[in-house]
Amino acid sequence: MTGEHGTQAEDTVEAICYRLFGRNFVLRSPVLLEVSGPKELTDILVLVDDTAIIIQSKSLEIEASELDDMKFGRIRNRQSRAKRQLNTALNAQTRNAHVRAVSSTGISFNIDWSRIRHRIGVITLNVPDSAYEDPEFRFQYPYPVESYKGIEVHTFMLNDLHLMALELTTPADVILYLRARVQCLETQRFIIGNELDFLAFYKTQYPEIQKALTDPAYLIWITPGYWEDYQKAHAEKLADRNERFKNSALIDRLIEDQSTSVGYSAEEQGISEQEAAINYMGVIGKLGKLTRMERAKIGDKMVEKFNKTETNKWGYFIYVSKLMDIGYLFLFLNEDDRDRRRNFLQFLCEQACHVAPCRELVGVGTDGAQQEGYSFDVMVLDVETTKSETEPDPDFKLFRQLDVGSINEWDT
Repeated sequence: MTGEHGTQAEDTVEAICYRLFGRNFVLRSPVLLEVSGPKELTDILVLVDDTAIIIQSKSLEIEASELDDMKFGRIRNRQSRAKRQLNTALNAQTRNAHVRAVSSTGISFNIDWSRIRHRIGVITLNVPDSAYEDPEFRFQYPYPVESYKGIEVHTFMLNDLHLMALELTTPADVILYLRARVQCLETQRFIIGNELDFLAFYKTQYPEIQKALTDPAYLIWITPGYWEDYQKAHAEKLADRNERFKNSALIDRLIEDQSTSVGYSAEEQGISEQEAAINYMGVIGKLGKLTRMERAKIGDKMVEKFNKTETNKWGYFIYVSKLMDIGYLFLFLNEDDRDRRRNFLQFLCEQACHVAPCRELVGVGTDGAQQEGYSFDVMVLDVETTKSETEPDPDFKLFRQLDVGSINEWDT
């Protein structure tokens, strides 16, 4: 019964991760291939560019409202076991071990550990809680962030994570939240009733968080029920936000469509499926570092530039994310020859590297409004390397309206 309960919890965690990160980034049970035989690396691995989020799920059939010291000890022991199980993934990177992963879209590849620079541990606890609807009494694990083997490990109650997916809907949103969570708990200047209250405060009072992080005398006490008040008081704003976010789905769709590029790249560019898959994970990883609000702003601009190509040869723009130090260039071009479109995209990206204040640049080229159907070409350039290898064209006036921003819910 316990095994079945645990498997159901893992299925639930996987479904929640799809909502938090997008299914393309979620790898269920990657396999560590060793001489002694295959072994599960972790329950779920989320790969976002240079960041690996290692997730272990634990489920206990203990009613949270009836806890005593012995029952809490069982929860603590199960969480500690999950923490130790993170070692498998941590050691695999240290040894550059052979790990095979399969994406939800059926793309199989060996993990390239050399690309992983940041690791985050996440443990989910599935504990039945009949008092969950009452913010005064819902069970919260008392050690939400711990340092372990050189990484930060976050522990979440599964019920909380389910509701958090209403607010955090991109890898960038999740990574930024985890970063703030660590900073706030490390300062010990926050009295937090429960996870959802902190999330609501993070969404509505971020300047207050920044003040507490920089002013040792400033303390914040988040009272139980802040999440429920947020849902009620901001109901109209939340509905309006969903409407404003609708064009953000264009970036979601672009990420989804990239899965078809693996076979195309392997065939057209003469590279192995492994190389094509690693390139694919790199590209969607850069796109995954756009927050939901950034995606919405870019999506609105994409619609504008696409409509422009109903009467013009092309339309293009660039957005630079200060949050992630990445630039994003989008080109819409009425051109039947895909090689010519890709060459023009390459030229624009090279020129952009000379003016865009960022570390990396992602270029996306697609069909204009006069074309039938659509296809995408995507490239990633290192800005400094490209600047050293190319020259700016003095006759080409690029990006008169270069858009550099930190688009978030706190100052827009």
